[in-house]
Amino acid sequence: MLDGLTRHGTDLVISEHYTDTGGTTDHVFALCAMLGFRFCPRLRGFPDRHLAPIALATAYPLLGPLLGKRIRTDIIREQWGDVLRLVGSVKTGHVAPSVMLRKLAAYERQNQLEVALQEIGKIERPLFLLDWLEIPTCAGGATPVL
Repeated sequence: MLDGLTRHGTDLVISEHYTDTGGTTDHVFALCAMLGFRFCPRLRGFPDRHLAPIALATAYPLLGPLLGKRIRTDIIREQWGDVLRLVGSVKTGHVAPSVMLRKLAAYERQNQLEVALQEIGKIERPLFLLDWLEIPTCAGGATPVL
């Protein structure tokens, strides 16, 4: 999907991408946001989704039941230069997103760049969910599967 958005070979300016539930990983949310695309998937299990806090969950006592695991900002900070290089390489066409994601996933142990992309996606996914909750039409009718 990301290959099609970045390497479509036309003069079209794509700003949003609507998709079904397949391929809605945190990596895709992160890369779409960083490449300037609004990713609008249908999401399965919408009521079971959790928000990922940046601060400790105790900082948000009223939201406790809605919160999941904390965002690991330290990994994002450590890998920020590599994240920007990856996004720049994809934007300039030096590497296909699918090739990069496949290589990152192929490491025996989880690569820190891959973890940083996951963490960025954990920020982007809830932003999409919150937009949808606030104005369901802002997601272009990309209704979650309940």
